[in-house]
Parts: sequence; C-alpha cells; structure tokens
Amino acid sequence: MNDYLTGIIKTLEFNKKTTIISDGKKYISKGGLPKEEVAFYRKRKNNAVITEVLNSPYEKTSVCGAEKRCGGCYFAEIGYDDEAKIKSDEINRMFAEVAERDGTEILPLHTPKTARKYRNKMEYTFGNEVKGGDLRLGLHEKNMFHNIVECENCILVPDDMTTIRREIRKYFEEKNFSFFYKNTKTGFLRHCVIRHSVADDEYLINIITTSAQTLPEDFVRKMLAVNEKINGKIVSIYHTLNDSVSDAVINEKLTLLYGRESLNEELNGLKFNVGPFSFFQTNTEAAEELYSYVKENMDEVDTLWDLYAGSAVIGQILSDSAKKVISVEINPENIKDARDTILRNGIKNVKVIERDCKQFVKETDEKADLIVIDPPRAGIHKDVVKALDLSGVKKIIYVSCNPVTLKNDLLAFENYRVKSIKCFNNFAGTLNIETVAVLENKSI
Repeated sequence: MNDYLTGIIKTLEFNKKTTIISDGKKYISKGGLPKEEVAFYRKRKNNAVITEVLNSPYEKTSVCGAEKRCGGCYFAEIGYDDEAKIKSDEINRMFAEVAERDGTEILPLHTPKTARKYRNKMEYTFGNEVKGGDLRLGLHEKNMFHNIVECENCILVPDDMTTIRREIRKYFEEKNFSFFYKNTKTGFLRHCVIRHSVADDEYLINIITTSAQTLPEDFVRKMLAVNEKINGKIVSIYHTLNDSVSDAVINEKLTLLYGRESLNEELNGLKFNVGPFSFFQTNTEAAEELYSYVKENMDEVDTLWDLYAGSAVIGQILSDSAKKVISVEINPENIKDARDTILRNGIKNVKVIERDCKQFVKETDEKADLIVIDPPRAGIHKDVVKALDLSGVKKIIYVSCNPVTLKNDLLAFENYRVKSIKCFNNFAGTLNIETVAVLENKSI
C-alpha cells in the first residue's frame, strides 16, 4: 500500500524532472509546476509519483481540450508570462555553475514574435486512443506511450496542418487500414510527417508505413482534394517504407508520389530547400531572430567553421561576414540540400565537407578564426570538446537545443571562458528552448 504525502514543487528541470520538498526531504518526480502543492506517493528511494495538484498559484485554462493528456505541450494550461518566468528561473539555476566559474552574463530569455501556431513540422503517430479503439493519428499520451491523442485545436501548429492530419486519418479509417502495433510488430500505418513552408504557405506530406500492404491508388488524388479545405496548398506527397522495430521514423525506402522534391523556405533573405528528412528549425520566424543574434556576436573573419552544419543554414547566413566558410555535415540528404541551396543563393565562399565532425576537428589542417557549432540534442562528443578546447580559435559560438547537454559541454572547456548565455523561447508551450553560448579564448 502506498503512503501518500504532500509537498511543494521547488524546481522544474528541462529534462521534465520536478523536485518536491516535503517535511524537509527531497523527492524527484515528473509533472507539475514550481510552487504547486501536490499529493504524491513514494515509488522507490526518493522517486515519487504525483497523484494530484492540491493548490496552484497559476491561473489555468483549457486552450485545446487535450492538454491533460497530450504529450505535445507542457505549459498549455498556463499563461505565456508564467511559462517564461519558469523557464528563466531554470535557466539561471542550471547555468549558475558556469556563471560562477567564468563570470558569465546570463541574458534575459528572448521571446520570439511567433509563440503560437508556429510549428513548421509535426511527426504524428498512427494508433488508437484506447486498446481496441478506433484509428487515431496524433501524439503519444503523457505517460501512456501506446495511447494516441488527437487535438483539434492545437496551439502549436497552423490550422491547415490540423485539417490535413484529420483528413489523412479519416481516409485510412474509411479504408479500414491497420496501424503498426509495437507489441506484435504487425500492421501497416506507422507515422505521418507534415511540413509547412511559411514563405509560400505550402505543405509536404510523408506517410510512413511498413511493407505489409500497399497504398491505395486513389491516395494521392484524395490528398490533393484536401487543398479545397485549406488556405495553403499541398505540393509534395511522399511514401516512406519502414519495417524496423524502432518507433522512430526511419527511411528504408523513400518514394515521391506527387509534386516537388522539397518545399521552399526563406531565412534572413536566403532560400532553403526543405525535404522530407531535412533538418530545419521548427519555428521559422524565431529561427531568423536566433541566427541574427549569432551574427551579432561575430566579427568579420577569414575562416569560419560551421560544425554539425545540417543544410548549412548557419554557414550561409554568416557567409557575408567571412572570407571562407567550411560547413561540416555527415548526413548525405542534408549535404545535398546544402549544396543545392548554396548554388541557388549564389554563395561562392561556403564549402561543404561530408565528414564526421569528430574526425574533421581532430584531423584537419584547416585553421579557423571562429567556430560555430549547432549539434543534435545529445551534444558534442568529449573528443570534439577536447579538440575544440585545444584549437586556439579566438571565439566559439555554441548553439544548442538542449540546455542539459550544453551545460555539461561548457563545463568541459578549460581554455575558454563562457562570456554569455542567451536563451530563446523558440518552442513556446513546450519544455524546450534554444540557447546560444559565446565562448572566448582565455589566452587572447
């Protein structure tokens, strides 16, 4: 039998862990917001499960009808100002060790112009809301991974994207197609990725299935008919086969069923290709603000390294402030996008190298005056940190979508001090932020 306790949530971390203080003891849980009084039971050691929020200082409202269950948002029920305050407090707490070591200036959280209906990409999953229920296409339920929740009034995505998602689900429901059931590893429908071009108000659809069945012949025609129900336009339709056990969207075979290979997007006056598997910031307008800030923090240089370059978006945007830019990326699809758009934008001084960043940094004879890194959520390999720390470059600008790994990486630098840290609330409503850290060589 569980012993129920009450306590006050002290902190909410970016890894979704909350710290509860009860009778002077600390417990770790998930869910809830700082300053809320909660009822919970101890699961094991100091781990806890919150059962009820007894008292909250926040005014909560229902904005979409699915906020209690959908795992897409964390702050959907509270106001934007409260969300920003909670994130700012966690930023100051998280980077306090870095600031104490280096005298780092932790700048105020930046609020983007677009904080609602901003997502230009959504990855939905086929499944059911309850075991044996009707087909659903949506997001995983909080703490109930097998349950799929649909949201008809999502605050994160454009209304057209919701309409497209709904029509896709209705189409497959009427056809009585099965979804891939992870336990038995059987079924057909797996995921649906929808991408949006803000510049042209156009959409790309990518249906991910197993090879258990084939898509009906009328699929493309039915999807194009959805254009009559939206303000934008569907211009690309893909089909991806994925028979892997993993729940991730894995490209085993990609087929363009209709339209263009990629969407067109614009950032900071440049044009970029966005294909079904391209890496691109999910909040287009906020990305412009983020990259403008990066540019503000660099001087004109001879050679710039753009590491973990993706489609070389940052390298291209910064190219007019450098004589030469070397963009290093390992994903072939991103490299193709990068080279195509460099040519399209008429940029002559950006060179794309297909290589692992760890190998490049350790083995290259090239010398840089400035290094910009924008790694995946896992951060950068310890060998890369060591190589960068010994590079002797004057300045490093570290762009991160995961403050948890960023903090650990920053503390591993010995020859650089972290001059400033600025966070951007580019994923409003969720427990994610973008961060830009500026590092300076101590010996220069």
